[in-house]
Amino acid sequence: ALVHELCRVYIEQIFLLDEKIGGLDKEIQHRAKTDEGTSRLMTISGVGPMCATPIQAFSPQMETFANGLECAAWCGLLPRQKPTSGRQILCQT
Repeated sequence: ALVHELCRVYIEQIFLLDEKIGGLDKEIQHRAKTDEGTSRLMTISGVGPMCATPIQAFSPQMETFANGLECAAWCGLLPRQKPTSGRQILCQT
């Protein structure tokens, strides 16, 4: 009986969290469409509201970057470059 009660509590929590996450997802979708910067980011192929929103929220001003490649690298979208013996090597970490 105790285990059943515990499971019921966990299942209720899962449903509550699922509801809350669904509401937040809808809010992100709505705000992404109405925010100019986020909307512009979403014009990039493969960038949707769930990527564009945190990029817009946490990235520095775009003037900080010399070009788009620097911005993409800051976001972690490009492999890092390691200079080695005068050669550039691309790596994942």
